[in-house]
Amino acid sequence: MYTIRKPIAERFKGKYEVVESGCWEWQAHVTRYGYGLLKNDQDDGPRMVFAHRASWQIHHGKIPFGLFVLHKCDNRKCVNPNHLFLGTKKDNSDDRDRKKRQACGAKNGNAKYTEADILRIYDMRDAGMSNTEIARAISGSRITVWEVVTGRKWRYLFAQRYAA
Repeated sequence: MYTIRKPIAERFKGKYEVVESGCWEWQAHVTRYGYGLLKNDQDDGPRMVFAHRASWQIHHGKIPFGLFVLHKCDNRKCVNPNHLFLGTKKDNSDDRDRKKRQACGAKNGNAKYTEADILRIYDMRDAGMSNTEIARAISGSRITVWEVVTGRKWRYLFAQRYAA
């Protein structure tokens, strides 16, 4: 058995700081990804919940099944209910893309090439080299070259280079 704590709304108060931007930045436990965490007592025992989800529930009510609590302000520590909105996973992805928050190009942790490398690939292709020849020149694969020269990878550079 465990001791029942104060209601979550009481424990929520005082765990954030209002900053100049209007965000209520969570000051208690934060995940390694920057989201606040708060312990929430359940019938089957306590469990950790995201602070921004707790804020939504305290100020707006239950979160419908399948929906996420998203940040208008893009501040993961923010728990200001006026900076939060409900949406689907697709809404979250669309919001990220619209705000250009996606790590693309060399900023992507999995990137093996730099923007200069990709521009060099475009130059070689424009000069008439085959994908196989380019792959040998960059010590890469034909598939990678094909993905780059068709715009499937490094799409934003492809669009800049070949925009009509």
